[in-house]
Amino acid sequence: MTGKGPKTGVNDSGSAVIMDGRELARAWQDRLKREIRDCRPAGGRGPLLAIVRVDGDGQGSRYVRRKRAVAEAVGILSRELVLPATATQKMVEEAVGRLNADEAVDGVMVQLPLPAHLERDAVLARIAADKDVDGLTAASLGRLAAGEPAWVGSTVVGIRCLLKHYQVALVGARAVVVGRNRFVGMPAALFLNRENATVTVIHRKTPNPEAIARTADILVAAAGNPGLIGSEWVKPGAVIVDCGANRLPNGLVVGDVEATVATVAGMMTPVPGGVGPLTVAGLMDNTWAAYQRRFDLGGA
Repeated sequence: MTGKGPKTGVNDSGSAVIMDGRELARAWQDRLKREIRDCRPAGGRGPLLAIVRVDGDGQGSRYVRRKRAVAEAVGILSRELVLPATATQKMVEEAVGRLNADEAVDGVMVQLPLPAHLERDAVLARIAADKDVDGLTAASLGRLAAGEPAWVGSTVVGIRCLLKHYQVALVGARAVVVGRNRFVGMPAALFLNRENATVTVIHRKTPNPEAIARTADILVAAAGNPGLIGSEWVKPGAVIVDCGANRLPNGLVVGDVEATVATVAGMMTPVPGGVGPLTVAGLMDNTWAAYQRRFDLGGA
């Protein structure tokens, strides 16, 4: 694709085509279940994902339960290591180190956020490179930036699956990523750059962000700011990928993109039901890939 923008899809009513992450995640999980069942060595153990959770009030447990349920559904074993909110830096880092050394563990992730007294980056840095299936370490991000083989964060793996399924052309497309955090925004920008899109990153110091966003054929929202992006940010027919998952005081989960954008965009993801389910599926896909690499199964 050169110069004409990515494929978009505006229906006759003038509303954006909704990119259904739930249905796509179900199909992805079904494929993983078949692969794991058919390809794991006879009599051998299945892949195992270990999750470290430091949580005093249990808020992180709902997210871990969802991940473990999907793991079980596709044939991936899971283990949750729960530490109290009072855990010290040393305790948490040692817990990660034990999982690194455990030959039965293929993937290690740390459920975020961590309590404020812990140094998040130091904890993440302890994850072994070959087990970093959530793609959150600085080492993984650095390899991605350098164009080397790297674990790609599970949210970005989900975005890749979504764009491929909806036949959104990336080569030569103008892509704008709103937000530069190391967990979604920056990895998404690096991924799009590797796919030969022309990428601009908007952050809180960017002047005239709306004008820049309106140049985008593909707009990725990863700011963590509910309703930040309105229709004035969006080029008609653009593809909008909303990675926001903001829980309001009333318990409602909303994205970074206002619902009115659907009258302007060509395609857009809903929240919930867009990128979220694909993020979990991407984590399972990475865990299966780590297992395949360890046992030289040739599929990763």
